[in-house]
Amino acid sequence: MIHRYLRARKWNVTHTLKSIRDTIQWRQENNVDRILLDTPQEDIDLSKQYAPYANHGFTRQHSPIYIEKTGKNRDTNQRQCLHSIEEMWRIFSKSEHCFPLHFLGRVKLNKCLERFSLDQLVKGHIYLQEFNCRRARQQSRECGQHVETIVTIMDFDGLELMTGRRALPLLKQILNIDNNHYPERMGQAFLLNTPRFFPVLWNMCKSFVDPVTASKVFVLKKNEEASILLQHIDSNQLPQEYQGTCQSCPTAPNCVPVYELP
Repeated sequence: MIHRYLRARKWNVTHTLKSIRDTIQWRQENNVDRILLDTPQEDIDLSKQYAPYANHGFTRQHSPIYIEKTGKNRDTNQRQCLHSIEEMWRIFSKSEHCFPLHFLGRVKLNKCLERFSLDQLVKGHIYLQEFNCRRARQQSRECGQHVETIVTIMDFDGLELMTGRRALPLLKQILNIDNNHYPERMGQAFLLNTPRFFPVLWNMCKSFVDPVTASKVFVLKKNEEASILLQHIDSNQLPQEYQGTCQSCPTAPNCVPVYELP
């Protein structure tokens, strides 16, 4: 833990100690140590209907893999979309250690904002962070190797427009939590089936994002997805839709089910 905070705070001991104290206080105030025990299973199942995801296998370096899919979002017009993107990039530029890729991939986010309160969505994000941190600790014990990062696969298939300004307060809270309380947890992030405009936006964004963070993000072309993923992940740890051979999921070969909402 201390080493992660030192790296995140550029080896400034004073800033590191303050960050650790702040995190301890934040965890106590928000009862974070109980979140995995106290969150009902029905809440977890419901969240997957709005943002299909799976905590699915491990990389060759033993990092837990988190997979999330996107969906079509027709609730935002083009002008709102472009304005929101500009604001998002300004927010990203203030983030030195974390790029919230999972947020960009949230499916049906407008429906999420209608169904759940902001506090519930933030709590859901903390739950996922804690769950995957626990997976990393368990993997460390099993393989006898220190594991602290989480690898993300974002599937943007079907995404047409980014969500509007309603999502920005949630984005700001997620950025603040990840930067302050989960530093240096991000491993590689593989972005699949991105919209045509995304590579241009990512190239713009990279100049504002911490270079170490930017180097972990891979925007993959369709013809290179399988080969690059398989360089980092064994095929039996990948769903079949990503050219893997997973048979261990209860819903295999549909390892990350997508649900239709009314």
